[in-house]
Amino acid sequence: MNIPIIQQAFCAYRSAATATTGRPDVRIEAAFSWANLSTLFADRRGAFEGYAVALSMITRIAWLNRSIAQRYTKLKKYPNVAREAVFTAITLGEYEAAVEWLEAGRSVVWGQMRALRASLDAVRTLDSPLADKLQSTAAALDSLSTMADSGSTLRINGGHTDMEGASRLYYRLASDWEALLGKARTLPGLENFLLPKKLQELASVCAGPVVFLHIYGFHCDALIVTRECASRGVIHVPLEGLDADKAVRLSGDRGALPQQRQTPHTFFENLLALLWTSIVKPVLDAMSFKACAENETPPRVWWCPTGPLAFLPLHAAGLYRTEEPGTKVFEYVVSSYTPSLSVLHERMHQPDPIDSPSLLAISQPNTPNQNPIPKTQDEVAQIIELLALSEDPEAAIDVQWLDDADATVSAASTAMGAHSCVHFACHGIQHPSEPIKTTFKLADGDLTLLDIISAPHARADLAVLSACQTATGDTELAEEAVHMASGMLVAGYRSVIATMWSIRDDDGPRIAQIVYGKLLKGGSGGRKLQGADAAEALHHAVAALRSEGADFLSWVPFIHVGV
Repeated sequence: MNIPIIQQAFCAYRSAATATTGRPDVRIEAAFSWANLSTLFADRRGAFEGYAVALSMITRIAWLNRSIAQRYTKLKKYPNVAREAVFTAITLGEYEAAVEWLEAGRSVVWGQMRALRASLDAVRTLDSPLADKLQSTAAALDSLSTMADSGSTLRINGGHTDMEGASRLYYRLASDWEALLGKARTLPGLENFLLPKKLQELASVCAGPVVFLHIYGFHCDALIVTRECASRGVIHVPLEGLDADKAVRLSGDRGALPQQRQTPHTFFENLLALLWTSIVKPVLDAMSFKACAENETPPRVWWCPTGPLAFLPLHAAGLYRTEEPGTKVFEYVVSSYTPSLSVLHERMHQPDPIDSPSLLAISQPNTPNQNPIPKTQDEVAQIIELLALSEDPEAAIDVQWLDDADATVSAASTAMGAHSCVHFACHGIQHPSEPIKTTFKLADGDLTLLDIISAPHARADLAVLSACQTATGDTELAEEAVHMASGMLVAGYRSVIATMWSIRDDDGPRIAQIVYGKLLKGGSGGRKLQGADAAEALHHAVAALRSEGADFLSWVPFIHVGV
Protein backbone atom coordinates (compact mmCIF):
# COMPACT_ATOMS: atom_id res chain seq x y z
CA MET A 1 0.00 0.00 0.00
CA ASN A 2 1.35 3.39 -0.99
CA ILE A 3 1.10 5.38 2.26
CA PRO A 4 2.18 8.75 0.75
CA ILE A 5 -0.65 8.53 -1.80
CA ILE A 6 -3.14 7.78 0.99
CA GLN A 7 -1.85 10.77 2.94
CA GLN A 8 -2.20 12.93 -0.16
CA ALA A 9 -5.80 11.77 -0.54
CA PHE A 10 -6.52 12.68 3.10
CA CYS A 11 -5.07 16.14 2.56
CA ALA A 12 -6.96 16.64 -0.72
CA TYR A 13 -10.31 15.61 0.74
CA ARG A 14 -9.79 17.72 3.85
CA SER A 15 -8.78 20.77 1.83
CA ALA A 16 -11.74 20.44 -0.53
CA ALA A 17 -14.20 19.91 2.33
CA THR A 18 -13.00 22.88 4.38
CA ALA A 19 -12.56 25.31 1.47
CA THR A 20 -14.40 28.58 1.92
CA THR A 21 -15.46 28.60 -1.73
CA GLY A 22 -16.78 25.96 -4.08
CA ARG A 23 -20.03 24.16 -4.68
CA PRO A 24 -21.68 22.74 -1.55
CA ASP A 25 -22.32 19.34 -3.17
CA VAL A 26 -18.61 19.01 -4.04
CA ARG A 27 -17.55 20.03 -0.55
CA ILE A 28 -19.94 17.63 1.19
CA GLU A 29 -18.82 14.73 -1.02
CA ALA A 30 -15.22 15.57 -0.12
CA ALA A 31 -16.15 15.59 3.57
CA PHE A 32 -17.79 12.16 3.21
CA SER A 33 -14.71 10.81 1.43
CA TRP A 34 -12.51 12.23 4.20
CA ALA A 35 -14.69 10.56 6.85
CA ASN A 36 -14.96 7.25 4.98
CA LEU A 37 -11.22 7.04 4.29
CA SER A 38 -10.55 7.78 7.96
CA THR A 39 -12.96 5.01 8.97
CA LEU A 40 -11.26 2.58 6.57
CA PHE A 41 -7.94 3.20 8.30
CA ALA A 42 -9.47 3.05 11.82
CA ASP A 43 -8.93 6.77 12.37
CA ARG A 44 -12.19 7.47 14.22
CA ARG A 45 -11.14 10.95 15.27
CA GLY A 46 -10.46 11.84 11.64
CA ALA A 47 -13.85 10.41 10.67
CA PHE A 48 -15.44 12.50 13.46
CA GLU A 49 -13.88 15.67 12.03
CA GLY A 50 -14.94 14.80 8.48
CA TYR A 51 -18.54 14.14 9.48
CA ALA A 52 -18.63 17.38 11.47
CA VAL A 53 -17.83 19.27 8.28
CA ALA A 54 -20.34 17.23 6.25
CA LEU A 55 -23.16 17.98 8.68
CA SER A 56 -22.32 21.68 8.66
CA MET A 57 -22.91 21.61 4.89
CA ILE A 58 -26.41 20.09 4.98
CA THR A 59 -28.20 23.42 5.13
CA ARG A 60 -26.10 24.61 2.18
CA ILE A 61 -27.17 21.57 0.15
CA ALA A 62 -30.81 22.41 0.86
CA TRP A 63 -30.26 26.17 0.84
CA LEU A 64 -32.98 28.81 0.91
CA ASN A 65 -32.36 29.66 -2.75
CA ARG A 66 -34.64 26.75 -3.70
CA SER A 67 -38.31 25.93 -3.25
CA ILE A 68 -39.34 23.57 -0.47
CA ALA A 69 -39.86 20.67 -2.90
CA GLN A 70 -36.45 21.26 -4.47
CA ARG A 71 -34.80 21.24 -1.05
CA TYR A 72 -36.41 17.90 -0.22
CA THR A 73 -35.21 16.50 -3.55
CA LYS A 74 -31.67 17.56 -2.68
CA LEU A 75 -31.88 16.01 0.80
CA LYS A 76 -33.00 12.66 -0.66
CA LYS A 77 -29.48 12.32 -2.07
CA TYR A 78 -28.06 12.24 1.45
CA PRO A 79 -30.47 10.04 3.45
CA ASN A 80 -27.90 8.68 5.90
CA VAL A 81 -25.61 11.63 6.50
CA ALA A 82 -26.63 12.19 10.11
CA ARG A 83 -26.91 8.50 10.98
CA GLU A 84 -23.39 7.73 9.69
CA ALA A 85 -21.97 10.70 11.58
CA VAL A 86 -23.83 9.90 14.81
CA PHE A 87 -22.61 6.30 14.73
CA THR A 88 -19.04 7.58 14.66
CA ALA A 89 -19.73 9.98 17.54
CA ILE A 90 -21.29 7.21 19.63
CA THR A 91 -18.33 4.88 19.09
CA LEU A 92 -16.08 7.67 20.43
CA GLY A 93 -18.32 8.27 23.44
CA GLU A 94 -19.13 11.77 22.17
CA TYR A 95 -22.79 11.53 23.17
CA GLU A 96 -23.49 15.25 23.40
CA ALA A 97 -22.08 15.77 19.92
CA ALA A 98 -24.15 12.79 18.73
CA VAL A 99 -27.39 14.45 19.89
CA GLU A 100 -26.40 17.82 18.39
CA TRP A 101 -25.61 16.08 15.11
CA LEU A 102 -28.95 14.29 15.15
CA GLU A 103 -30.54 17.71 15.57
CA ALA A 104 -28.48 19.16 12.72
CA GLY A 105 -29.52 16.38 10.35
CA ARG A 106 -33.23 16.31 11.24
CA SER A 107 -36.12 18.45 10.00
CA VAL A 108 -33.73 20.68 8.07
CA VAL A 109 -36.41 22.33 5.94
CA TRP A 110 -38.81 22.71 8.88
CA GLY A 111 -35.98 24.39 10.79
CA GLN A 112 -35.39 26.85 7.96
CA MET A 113 -39.07 27.75 7.89
CA ARG A 114 -39.17 28.24 11.65
CA ALA A 115 -36.12 30.51 11.43
CA LEU A 116 -37.82 32.69 8.81
CA ARG A 117 -40.77 33.06 11.18
CA ALA A 118 -38.77 33.55 14.38
CA SER A 119 -39.30 36.55 16.63
CA LEU A 120 -37.07 39.54 15.83
CA ASP A 121 -37.81 41.38 19.07
CA ALA A 122 -34.24 41.02 20.35
CA VAL A 123 -32.87 42.57 17.14
CA ARG A 124 -35.52 45.28 17.07
CA THR A 125 -34.59 46.43 20.57
CA LEU A 126 -31.03 47.13 19.41
CA ASP A 127 -31.46 48.00 15.72
CA SER A 128 -34.98 48.59 14.49
CA PRO A 129 -34.07 49.26 10.80
CA LEU A 130 -32.10 46.00 10.67
CA ALA A 131 -35.06 44.12 12.16
CA ASP A 132 -37.34 45.63 9.49
CA LYS A 133 -34.98 44.43 6.73
CA LEU A 134 -34.78 40.97 8.25
CA GLN A 135 -38.55 40.81 8.54
CA SER A 136 -39.23 41.85 4.93
CA THR A 137 -36.55 39.51 3.54
CA ALA A 138 -37.79 36.57 5.62
CA ALA A 139 -41.39 37.21 4.56
CA ALA A 140 -40.36 37.34 0.88
CA LEU A 141 -38.36 34.12 1.11
CA ASP A 142 -41.16 32.37 2.99
CA SER A 143 -43.78 33.41 0.45
CA LEU A 144 -41.60 32.68 -2.55
CA SER A 145 -40.77 29.12 -1.50
CA THR A 146 -44.38 28.12 -0.80
CA MET A 147 -45.86 29.94 -3.80
CA ALA A 148 -43.34 28.33 -6.15
CA ASP A 149 -44.32 24.84 -4.99
CA SER A 150 -48.02 25.61 -5.27
CA GLY A 151 -47.64 26.77 -8.87
CA SER A 152 -49.12 30.18 -8.03
CA THR A 153 -48.13 33.35 -9.81
CA LEU A 154 -45.24 34.74 -7.80
CA ARG A 155 -46.01 38.09 -6.25
CA ILE A 156 -43.30 39.72 -4.18
CA ASN A 157 -43.55 43.23 -2.70
CA GLY A 158 -46.54 44.03 -4.88
CA GLY A 159 -44.86 42.96 -8.14
CA HIS A 160 -44.96 39.81 -10.25
CA THR A 161 -42.24 37.45 -11.39
CA ASP A 162 -42.43 34.25 -13.42
CA MET A 163 -40.90 30.91 -12.48
CA GLU A 164 -37.97 31.51 -14.80
CA GLY A 165 -36.96 34.57 -12.81
CA ALA A 166 -37.55 32.87 -9.47
CA SER A 167 -34.08 31.33 -9.32
CA ARG A 168 -32.35 34.70 -9.49
CA LEU A 169 -34.76 36.15 -6.94
CA TYR A 170 -34.26 33.16 -4.64
CA TYR A 171 -30.51 33.55 -4.77
CA ARG A 172 -30.57 37.28 -4.07
CA LEU A 173 -33.00 36.97 -1.18
CA ALA A 174 -31.12 34.03 0.37
CA SER A 175 -27.85 35.95 0.10
CA ASP A 176 -29.46 39.06 1.62
CA TRP A 177 -30.90 36.98 4.46
CA GLU A 178 -27.51 35.53 5.36
CA ALA A 179 -25.82 38.93 5.15
CA LEU A 180 -28.47 40.48 7.41
CA LEU A 181 -28.12 37.62 9.90
CA GLY A 182 -24.39 38.28 9.92
CA LYS A 183 -25.04 41.91 10.86
CA ALA A 184 -27.51 40.89 13.58
CA ARG A 185 -24.87 38.62 15.11
CA THR A 186 -22.52 41.58 15.56
CA LEU A 187 -25.01 43.18 17.98
CA PRO A 188 -24.18 42.79 21.68
CA GLY A 189 -25.62 39.61 23.12
CA LEU A 190 -26.81 38.27 19.74
CA GLU A 191 -23.67 36.43 18.66
CA ASN A 192 -25.65 33.19 18.31
CA PHE A 193 -28.86 34.66 16.88
CA LEU A 194 -30.73 31.95 14.92
CA LEU A 195 -27.75 29.61 15.07
CA PRO A 196 -28.43 26.02 16.21
CA LYS A 197 -28.77 25.94 19.98
CA LYS A 198 -26.38 23.92 22.07
CA LEU A 199 -27.71 20.85 23.81
CA GLN A 200 -27.55 22.35 27.30
CA GLU A 201 -29.92 25.17 26.31
CA LEU A 202 -32.30 22.82 24.50
CA ALA A 203 -32.39 20.43 27.44
CA SER A 204 -33.18 23.16 29.95
CA VAL A 205 -36.90 23.13 29.11
CA CYS A 206 -37.40 19.35 29.00
CA ALA A 207 -40.53 18.48 30.95
CA GLY A 208 -39.51 14.82 30.75
CA PRO A 209 -36.86 12.67 29.07
CA VAL A 210 -36.43 13.02 25.31
CA VAL A 211 -35.26 9.71 23.87
CA PHE A 212 -33.37 9.77 20.59
CA LEU A 213 -33.28 6.35 18.95
CA HIS A 214 -30.50 5.84 16.46
CA ILE A 215 -30.02 2.84 14.19
CA TYR A 216 -27.23 2.26 11.70
CA GLY A 217 -26.09 -1.06 10.27
CA PHE A 218 -26.05 -3.63 13.07
CA HIS A 219 -26.02 -1.00 15.81
CA CYS A 220 -28.98 0.47 17.65
CA ASP A 221 -28.61 2.99 20.48
CA ALA A 222 -30.72 5.25 22.66
CA LEU A 223 -29.49 8.71 23.65
CA ILE A 224 -31.57 10.12 26.50
CA VAL A 225 -31.68 13.86 27.14
CA THR A 226 -33.01 15.19 30.44
CA ARG A 227 -33.19 18.58 32.10
CA GLU A 228 -30.22 17.52 34.23
CA CYS A 229 -28.04 17.11 31.13
CA ALA A 230 -25.53 19.72 32.29
CA SER A 231 -24.61 17.68 35.36
CA ARG A 232 -25.66 14.19 34.33
CA GLY A 233 -24.74 14.21 30.66
CA VAL A 234 -26.52 12.37 27.86
CA ILE A 235 -27.50 8.85 28.91
CA HIS A 236 -26.37 6.24 26.40
CA VAL A 237 -28.17 2.90 26.22
CA PRO A 238 -26.84 0.28 23.76
CA LEU A 239 -29.78 -1.68 22.32
CA GLU A 240 -29.67 -5.25 21.04
CA GLY A 241 -31.96 -7.42 18.98
CA LEU A 242 -32.73 -4.95 16.20
CA ASP A 243 -30.65 -3.83 13.23
CA ALA A 244 -31.31 -1.44 10.35
CA ASP A 245 -32.36 -4.12 7.84
CA LYS A 246 -34.87 -5.66 10.25
CA ALA A 247 -36.25 -2.21 11.13
CA VAL A 248 -36.73 -1.41 7.44
CA ARG A 249 -38.62 -4.68 6.93
CA LEU A 250 -40.81 -4.07 9.96
CA SER A 251 -41.68 -0.52 8.95
CA GLY A 252 -42.54 -1.71 5.44
CA ASP A 253 -44.65 -4.58 6.78
CA ARG A 254 -46.58 -2.22 9.03
CA GLY A 255 -47.66 -0.24 5.99
CA ALA A 256 -48.88 -3.35 4.18
CA LEU A 257 -50.99 -5.06 6.83
CA PRO A 258 -53.65 -6.30 4.36
CA GLN A 259 -50.94 -8.29 2.56
CA GLN A 260 -49.54 -9.87 5.72
CA ARG A 261 -49.51 -13.65 5.91
CA GLN A 262 -50.04 -13.28 9.65
CA THR A 263 -53.31 -11.99 11.02
CA PRO A 264 -53.10 -8.32 12.09
CA HIS A 265 -53.40 -9.45 15.73
CA THR A 266 -50.45 -11.83 15.48
CA PHE A 267 -48.42 -9.33 13.51
CA PHE A 268 -48.89 -6.64 16.15
CA GLU A 269 -48.22 -9.04 19.02
CA ASN A 270 -44.88 -9.95 17.46
CA LEU A 271 -43.95 -6.39 16.45
CA LEU A 272 -44.85 -4.79 19.79
CA ALA A 273 -43.04 -7.53 21.73
CA LEU A 274 -39.88 -6.94 19.68
CA LEU A 275 -40.06 -3.18 20.24
CA TRP A 276 -40.56 -3.80 23.96
CA THR A 277 -37.65 -6.19 24.50
CA SER A 278 -35.22 -4.53 22.06
CA ILE A 279 -35.87 -0.83 22.66
CA VAL A 280 -38.49 0.38 25.09
CA LYS A 281 -37.90 -1.74 28.21
CA PRO A 282 -34.11 -1.16 28.20
CA VAL A 283 -34.72 2.59 27.91
CA LEU A 284 -37.26 2.60 30.76
CA ASP A 285 -34.86 0.57 32.91
CA ALA A 286 -32.02 3.00 32.21
CA MET A 287 -34.24 5.83 33.50
CA SER A 288 -35.32 3.76 36.53
CA PHE A 289 -39.01 4.11 35.65
CA LYS A 290 -41.41 1.88 37.55
CA ALA A 291 -44.83 0.69 36.46
CA CYS A 292 -47.57 2.96 37.81
CA ALA A 293 -50.64 1.90 39.74
CA GLU A 294 -53.86 1.81 37.74
CA ASN A 295 -55.16 5.10 39.15
CA GLU A 296 -51.85 6.98 38.72
CA THR A 297 -50.96 9.24 35.81
CA PRO A 298 -47.56 8.12 34.47
CA PRO A 299 -44.77 10.64 33.71
CA ARG A 300 -44.19 11.95 30.17
CA VAL A 301 -41.57 10.72 27.73
CA TRP A 302 -40.89 12.10 24.26
CA TRP A 303 -39.68 9.66 21.60
CA CYS A 304 -37.51 10.95 18.76
CA PRO A 305 -36.81 7.91 16.56
CA THR A 306 -34.60 8.15 13.47
CA GLY A 307 -34.43 6.29 10.17
CA PRO A 308 -36.82 3.33 9.82
CA LEU A 309 -37.58 3.47 13.56
CA ALA A 310 -39.60 6.64 12.85
CA PHE A 311 -42.32 4.46 11.29
CA LEU A 312 -42.78 2.03 14.19
CA PRO A 313 -45.30 2.33 17.09
CA LEU A 314 -42.97 2.65 20.09
CA HIS A 315 -45.83 4.13 22.13
CA ALA A 316 -47.63 0.75 22.06
CA ALA A 317 -44.68 -1.55 22.77
CA GLY A 318 -45.35 -4.42 25.14
CA LEU A 319 -45.95 -8.10 25.72
CA TYR A 320 -49.59 -8.73 24.84
CA ARG A 321 -49.63 -12.49 25.29
CA THR A 322 -49.53 -11.96 29.04
CA GLU A 323 -51.55 -9.99 31.58
CA GLU A 324 -48.55 -9.75 33.88
CA PRO A 325 -48.16 -6.18 35.26
CA GLY A 326 -45.22 -4.13 34.06
CA THR A 327 -45.06 -5.54 30.53
CA LYS A 328 -46.47 -2.62 28.50
CA VAL A 329 -45.06 0.85 27.88
CA PHE A 330 -48.27 2.67 28.85
CA GLU A 331 -47.96 1.30 32.39
CA TYR A 332 -44.77 3.35 32.79
CA VAL A 333 -45.11 6.55 30.75
CA VAL A 334 -47.39 8.78 28.72
CA SER A 335 -45.74 8.73 25.29
CA SER A 336 -45.37 11.67 22.93
CA TYR A 337 -43.26 12.11 19.81
CA THR A 338 -41.27 15.07 18.59
CA PRO A 339 -39.58 15.57 15.21
CA SER A 340 -36.64 17.22 17.00
CA LEU A 341 -35.55 18.65 20.32
CA SER A 342 -35.39 22.11 18.73
CA VAL A 343 -39.07 22.22 17.77
CA LEU A 344 -40.05 20.95 21.22
CA HIS A 345 -37.92 23.72 22.75
CA GLU A 346 -39.66 26.33 20.58
CA ARG A 347 -43.16 25.11 21.38
CA MET A 348 -42.32 24.92 25.10
CA HIS A 349 -41.20 28.57 24.90
CA GLN A 350 -44.31 29.59 22.98
CA PRO A 351 -46.57 31.95 24.98
CA ASP A 352 -49.23 30.23 27.03
CA PRO A 353 -52.43 29.57 25.08
CA ILE A 354 -55.17 32.13 25.32
CA ASP A 355 -57.65 31.98 28.19
CA SER A 356 -60.65 31.69 25.85
CA PRO A 357 -60.10 28.66 23.59
CA SER A 358 -62.23 28.13 20.51
CA LEU A 359 -62.70 25.17 18.19
CA LEU A 360 -62.91 24.80 14.43
CA ALA A 361 -64.39 21.42 13.45
CA ILE A 362 -64.18 20.21 9.85
CA SER A 363 -66.08 17.11 8.70
CA GLN A 364 -66.29 15.53 5.27
CA PRO A 365 -68.84 12.69 5.07
CA ASN A 366 -69.14 12.68 1.25
CA THR A 367 -65.86 13.77 -0.26
CA PRO A 368 -65.90 13.67 -4.08
CA ASN A 369 -64.12 10.60 -5.51
CA GLN A 370 -63.57 9.11 -2.03
CA ASN A 371 -65.38 6.50 0.03
CA PRO A 372 -68.15 8.01 2.18
CA ILE A 373 -67.34 8.36 5.91
CA PRO A 374 -70.72 9.44 7.34
CA LYS A 375 -69.63 8.99 10.95
CA THR A 376 -67.47 12.10 10.69
CA GLN A 377 -70.67 14.11 11.24
CA ASP A 378 -71.52 12.03 14.31
CA GLU A 379 -67.98 12.59 15.56
CA VAL A 380 -68.25 16.37 15.45
CA ALA A 381 -71.81 16.36 16.76
CA GLN A 382 -70.61 14.40 19.81
CA ILE A 383 -67.86 16.93 20.44
CA ILE A 384 -70.29 19.85 20.22
CA GLU A 385 -72.66 18.06 22.59
CA LEU A 386 -69.82 17.58 25.07
CA LEU A 387 -68.96 21.27 24.78
CA ALA A 388 -72.56 22.23 25.49
CA LEU A 389 -72.74 19.97 28.54
CA SER A 390 -69.46 21.24 29.97
CA GLU A 391 -69.90 24.95 29.36
CA ASP A 392 -70.70 27.52 31.98
CA PRO A 393 -71.35 31.23 31.35
CA GLU A 394 -67.84 32.17 32.44
CA ALA A 395 -66.02 29.55 30.35
CA ALA A 396 -67.90 29.33 27.04
CA ILE A 397 -66.00 27.79 24.13
CA ASP A 398 -66.83 29.13 20.70
CA VAL A 399 -67.30 26.47 17.99
CA GLN A 400 -67.33 26.82 14.21
CA TRP A 401 -68.38 23.72 12.26
CA LEU A 402 -67.61 23.41 8.56
CA ASP A 403 -69.48 20.36 7.34
CA ASP A 404 -69.77 18.61 3.96
CA ALA A 405 -70.16 21.15 1.14
CA ASP A 406 -69.29 24.04 3.49
CA ALA A 407 -65.89 22.51 4.23
CA THR A 408 -64.02 24.02 1.29
CA VAL A 409 -60.29 24.60 1.07
CA SER A 410 -60.71 28.38 1.26
CA ALA A 411 -63.17 28.28 4.16
CA ALA A 412 -60.98 25.89 6.17
CA SER A 413 -57.78 27.87 5.53
CA THR A 414 -59.41 31.13 6.59
CA ALA A 415 -61.13 29.71 9.66
CA MET A 416 -58.00 28.01 11.01
CA GLY A 417 -56.46 31.39 11.73
CA ALA A 418 -59.38 32.38 13.96
CA HIS A 419 -59.38 29.44 16.39
CA SER A 420 -57.01 27.98 18.96
CA CYS A 421 -58.04 24.39 18.22
CA VAL A 422 -58.84 22.57 15.00
CA HIS A 423 -60.40 19.13 14.52
CA PHE A 424 -60.25 17.41 11.13
CA ALA A 425 -62.64 14.49 10.53
CA CYS A 426 -62.07 13.58 6.89
CA HIS A 427 -59.90 11.61 4.49
CA GLY A 428 -56.16 12.17 4.87
CA ILE A 429 -53.68 10.90 2.31
CA GLN A 430 -49.87 10.87 2.50
CA HIS A 431 -48.48 11.70 -0.95
CA PRO A 432 -46.12 8.86 -1.99
CA SER A 433 -43.50 10.91 -3.86
CA GLU A 434 -44.09 14.61 -3.03
CA PRO A 435 -44.74 14.76 0.72
CA ILE A 436 -45.61 18.47 0.77
CA LYS A 437 -48.67 17.48 -1.28
CA THR A 438 -49.93 15.29 1.57
CA THR A 439 -53.53 16.33 1.91
CA PHE A 440 -56.84 16.55 3.68
CA LYS A 441 -59.60 15.84 1.15
CA LEU A 442 -62.24 18.56 1.36
CA ALA A 443 -65.42 19.40 -0.54
CA ASP A 444 -63.79 21.24 -3.45
CA GLY A 445 -60.27 19.88 -3.46
CA ASP A 446 -57.14 19.30 -1.42
CA LEU A 447 -56.00 21.21 1.65
CA THR A 448 -52.33 20.27 1.43
CA LEU A 449 -49.49 20.24 3.90
CA LEU A 450 -48.01 23.09 1.86
CA ASP A 451 -51.22 25.11 2.29
CA ILE A 452 -51.11 24.66 6.06
CA ILE A 453 -47.46 25.57 6.55
CA SER A 454 -47.83 28.56 4.22
CA ALA A 455 -49.96 30.41 6.75
CA PRO A 456 -48.76 30.45 10.37
CA HIS A 457 -51.64 30.61 12.82
CA ALA A 458 -51.19 33.09 15.65
CA ARG A 459 -53.82 31.55 17.96
CA ALA A 460 -52.83 27.93 17.30
CA ASP A 461 -52.67 25.52 20.22
CA LEU A 462 -54.22 22.08 19.60
CA ALA A 463 -54.85 20.10 16.41
CA VAL A 464 -56.75 16.80 16.41
CA LEU A 465 -56.28 15.05 13.07
CA SER A 466 -58.95 12.34 13.05
CA ALA A 467 -57.99 11.25 9.56
CA CYS A 468 -55.82 8.57 7.99
CA GLN A 469 -52.04 8.80 7.58
CA THR A 470 -51.54 12.15 9.32
CA ALA A 471 -48.21 11.10 10.87
CA THR A 472 -47.10 8.54 8.28
CA GLY A 473 -44.17 10.36 6.70
CA ASP A 474 -41.98 9.61 3.67
CA THR A 475 -39.55 6.69 3.96
CA GLU A 476 -37.04 8.49 1.71
CA LEU A 477 -37.11 11.52 4.02
CA ALA A 478 -37.39 9.78 7.38
CA GLU A 479 -35.26 12.42 9.14
CA GLU A 480 -37.40 15.28 7.81
CA ALA A 481 -40.73 14.10 9.32
CA VAL A 482 -42.71 15.42 6.36
CA HIS A 483 -46.28 14.73 7.43
CA MET A 484 -49.35 16.61 8.62
CA ALA A 485 -48.58 16.28 12.32
CA SER A 486 -45.14 17.90 12.12
CA GLY A 487 -46.51 20.43 9.61
CA MET A 488 -49.02 21.53 12.25
CA LEU A 489 -46.13 22.16 14.64
CA VAL A 490 -44.38 24.28 12.00
CA ALA A 491 -47.62 26.22 11.50
CA GLY A 492 -47.62 27.08 15.20
CA TYR A 493 -49.72 24.38 16.90
CA ARG A 494 -48.19 23.24 20.18
CA SER A 495 -49.88 19.86 20.44
CA VAL A 496 -51.15 17.42 17.79
CA ILE A 497 -53.09 14.15 17.93
CA ALA A 498 -52.51 12.23 14.69
CA THR A 499 -52.45 8.76 13.11
CA MET A 500 -49.47 6.69 11.95
CA TRP A 501 -51.51 4.94 9.24
CA SER A 502 -55.09 4.39 8.09
CA ILE A 503 -57.85 4.17 10.71
CA ARG A 504 -61.30 2.60 10.59
CA ASP A 505 -64.50 4.61 10.45
CA ASP A 506 -65.66 3.71 13.97
CA ASP A 507 -62.40 4.45 15.75
CA GLY A 508 -62.02 8.18 15.12
CA PRO A 509 -65.37 9.11 16.73
CA ARG A 510 -64.74 6.91 19.78
CA ILE A 511 -61.24 8.32 20.39
CA ALA A 512 -62.52 11.87 19.88
CA GLN A 513 -65.38 11.38 22.33
CA ILE A 514 -63.05 10.26 25.11
CA VAL A 515 -60.28 12.77 24.33
CA TYR A 516 -62.63 15.76 24.38
CA GLY A 517 -64.42 14.44 27.44
CA LYS A 518 -61.08 14.50 29.24
CA LEU A 519 -59.98 17.87 27.81
CA LEU A 520 -63.24 19.53 28.81
CA LYS A 521 -62.85 18.51 32.45
CA GLY A 522 -59.99 21.00 32.60
CA GLY A 523 -56.34 20.26 33.15
CA SER A 524 -53.37 22.49 33.85
CA GLY A 525 -54.49 25.61 35.68
CA GLY A 526 -58.09 24.42 35.50
CA ARG A 527 -58.34 25.57 31.89
CA LYS A 528 -60.30 23.55 29.35
CA LEU A 529 -59.46 22.45 25.83
CA GLN A 530 -55.72 23.08 26.15
CA GLY A 531 -53.08 21.40 23.99
CA ALA A 532 -50.87 20.81 27.03
CA ASP A 533 -53.41 18.23 28.26
CA ALA A 534 -53.78 16.38 24.95
CA ALA A 535 -51.13 13.69 25.51
CA GLU A 536 -52.71 12.61 28.79
CA ALA A 537 -56.18 12.76 27.21
CA LEU A 538 -55.12 10.47 24.37
CA HIS A 539 -53.40 8.14 26.86
CA HIS A 540 -56.72 7.95 28.72
CA ALA A 541 -58.69 7.38 25.49
CA VAL A 542 -56.64 4.46 24.20
CA ALA A 543 -56.71 2.90 27.68
CA ALA A 544 -60.51 3.06 27.54
CA LEU A 545 -60.53 1.36 24.12
CA ARG A 546 -58.25 -1.41 25.36
CA SER A 547 -60.48 -1.97 28.40
CA GLU A 548 -63.43 -2.35 26.01
CA GLY A 549 -61.60 -5.13 24.17
CA ALA A 550 -60.67 -3.08 21.08
CA ASP A 551 -58.12 -4.74 18.79
CA PHE A 552 -54.72 -3.31 17.90
CA LEU A 553 -55.92 -1.65 14.69
CA SER A 554 -58.37 0.45 16.72
CA TRP A 555 -55.89 2.16 19.04
CA VAL A 556 -52.27 1.63 17.99
CA PRO A 557 -52.39 4.14 15.06
CA PHE A 558 -53.16 7.13 17.32
CA ILE A 559 -50.19 9.16 18.57
CA HIS A 560 -49.46 12.48 20.23
CA VAL A 561 -46.86 14.88 18.81
CA GLY A 562 -45.53 18.03 20.46
CA VAL A 563 -45.88 19.64 23.89
